[in-house]
Amino acid sequence: LPVGSFLPSWAAVGVNFGEPFSFSERTAIFKNLPRSEGKAKSIDLVMTEIALLIPRNYRGVYSVEANAAEMLRVRLGDSLTL
Repeated sequence: LPVGSFLPSWAAVGVNFGEPFSFSERTAIFKNLPRSEGKAKSIDLVMTEIALLIPRNYRGVYSVEANAAEMLRVRLGDSLTL
């Protein structure tokens, strides 16, 4: 190795998977919508669930939905699902 370089070291990594997510239960309400609209809403639903797992400042365009879901879960209890 060149002078002043160092070997990489191991670092602890944390992964948050969250609660199990049942896609079919939550998307049943979209089945009467046109296919493209139902697909878009399903994607938004999944992205909002992912946004709930990360810090607020990293949520981007899903921050509004995730923050609203977070507030509902606090008020109605952790068992609330989107």
